[in-house]
Amino acid sequence: MRGTKLCGVPCRGHEQPESNNALSRASLLSCVGEPLKRVGPLLYMKKRSRLTFLVALYLIFGSFVGVAQTRLPLGDIKKIFIYSYPSLPRESQVASITRELKKFGFSVVDDRSQADAILTGEEQREIVLHGDGSEPDKSIFNYWLSLPDGSRVWKHTVKFVSKSSPADDAAYAATKVAERLYRDREKSLKKASRS
Repeated sequence: MRGTKLCGVPCRGHEQPESNNALSRASLLSCVGEPLKRVGPLLYMKKRSRLTFLVALYLIFGSFVGVAQTRLPLGDIKKIFIYSYPSLPRESQVASITRELKKFGFSVVDDRSQADAILTGEEQREIVLHGDGSEPDKSIFNYWLSLPDGSRVWKHTVKFVSKSSPADDAAYAATKVAERLYRDREKSLKKASRS
């Protein structure tokens, strides 16, 4: 009479007669060992692919860290060149932001090659054309700080209800931007000192 299998896993020749319900340890180990022989190479391949994945992940993140280390952190920027557009006189474009940056301890240079970073700004107006006049016009100033290679390290937007003149708008925006740049620089310095 043909016997029954010891386990639910198909295995070769490990059968026991139906009359004997007791399993011998040797029979059970040989029965369980058969599937492990087939799974062993798969586990090895899984470990190997996991190791390959971890090495690839390490290399990718290592390259990002290497790129980040070549950039100047915001805390290291001391000398700033203020970009001006050629269509208007330079002094009228940079006077208010220069004054405010100096209040917060930044050095403003006139030569782009001496600067740690270049501050560029643009202004926009949001004018309401239709309506009952209850919604005021808004001024939007976008500023960004770029390294000499052109990569941006900082950006800030100031949006507010327009003042009585464009010069007042520029002065207000310069105050807010210089204050924010100073605060962000201080955060960067504190973060660097903890590292």
